[in-house]
Amino acid sequence: MPHNKLNISGAKADILSWVSHALSTDEHNMLRNVSRLPCLYKHVALMPDAHLGIGSMVGSVIEKQIFFYMPELKAFYLVRNASRNVVRVEKTRTFAGAKTIDIRAAEPEIIFQDGGRTAIMRFRKKYRVENNSSIRRGEVVQELRWQQTNRGWKIFSERDIKVIS
Repeated sequence: MPHNKLNISGAKADILSWVSHALSTDEHNMLRNVSRLPCLYKHVALMPDAHLGIGSMVGSVIEKQIFFYMPELKAFYLVRNASRNVVRVEKTRTFAGAKTIDIRAAEPEIIFQDGGRTAIMRFRKKYRVENNSSIRRGEVVQELRWQQTNRGWKIFSERDIKVIS
């Protein structure tokens, strides 16, 4: 699928776009802000279903997240031995059509293992995802398992270990 490199004044990183619609001034401002984030890896990738959200463009964040996953995860919620593409597809499906997304995470507990080469991160997460026809909300204790690689820390397991509400 072809993409375009957007020229947005004041952007600090390249913004690659796969969208086929014209972007509003608010969307340009949001992309400029996202391009300035210190955690950005290489560029902003704007997916075909991108639209304005709260805090960033929905459709611009998933590819940034995918960078932090191993090529294959031991567990991704109820799926075992899940590929990174399974993660991408599920996150895209979960947030597709979202009008608002509000995710709040508490301070994590981090436990290092294997001489500091792996880590378990647990935190309480409250979420609310609203689309045109429904609202999904809840609170969970989420667990991410990380492994240090030659390309930095990567997630090899993601799951909810406790449903609070």
